[in-house]
Amino acid sequence: MATITHYDIIREMIDNDGCYPGDPRPLAIFEYQSTYGEICWSVISIEEELMSLLTSPYVRHPEEIWSKKRGKTRDPTPPRSA
Repeated sequence: MATITHYDIIREMIDNDGCYPGDPRPLAIFEYQSTYGEICWSVISIEEELMSLLTSPYVRHPEEIWSKKRGKTRDPTPPRSA
């Protein structure tokens, strides 16, 4: 499970049907809020990683935004302007 905190990377993955150029297609991409309130994304490559994400005390409000089965369910949340 990879955690991504850079919006442009996750936006590119969502725009390319889950793929980042040169990387294999994951099973799913989830957006969540960290315990610090930061928006993060998790790239799930194997089923076991999903349970780790959903049971982590550091993950709040996980929501699938792309999956291999369903495609894009919504756009990633853009970063807040400072």
